[in-house]
Amino acid sequence: MFENCLLFGNNKSWWLLNDSPELRQIAHIKQVRAGIKAFQKIGEFVKPATRMIQQFGHLASRAVFEIDHADLETLVNNGEIACNLELDNGYVILRLKGKIMGLGLLINSMIRSQLPRKEIRI
Repeated sequence: MFENCLLFGNNKSWWLLNDSPELRQIAHIKQVRAGIKAFQKIGEFVKPATRMIQQFGHLASRAVFEIDHADLETLVNNGEIACNLELDNGYVILRLKGKIMGLGLLINSMIRSQLPRKEIRI
């Protein structure tokens, strides 16, 4: 999927750009923010950018947690839900009926909401 792309970044953020000969010629120049922001380092974890999960999250095969309406309501009201996934701590994609809702942060079998509270109506 991303074989024709380049990933540029610094120590905290990475951007995805379509590969081209022109881009390769200027790759040695100090990095400029261009393309789609792909990832950002937050503490010890690498967080996928919102646009990345909106555009490509449906292709994810790992670190995806399917929630139902009750889970969503609990996430919004309490800020976290229990998770039975056997994954390392880090960000997971939250899906509701196959639709990408956003991200959660999995820490010790609990998913903490990363969903923008003000934008969710239950």
